[in-house]
Amino acid sequence: VPGMVAMTPKSKRWPLLKRLVFSLFLLTVHGINWFFSFADWYAQPVRLDLFDLWAGLVYGLLYITFYLSVLDPLGIHLYFILSPR
Repeated sequence: VPGMVAMTPKSKRWPLLKRLVFSLFLLTVHGINWFFSFADWYAQPVRLDLFDLWAGLVYGLLYITFYLSVLDPLGIHLYFILSPR
């Protein structure tokens, strides 16, 4: 969203931002998601430990490696900030 807003002419930035960020669909999806995540945490509070950190880091690094080695060369640019160009 920040990249799209920055590339838009100044007179049309606020309407674009309202349409993308404050849409009823996004508010509904994130509102429902927040409710279910809070209910899940409240029903089963689990403390994270060192293994959870390492598992998250390994998952993230594997995903970045997959993105840069497979998706980016195919022209599927999901995250312009990760592009090595």
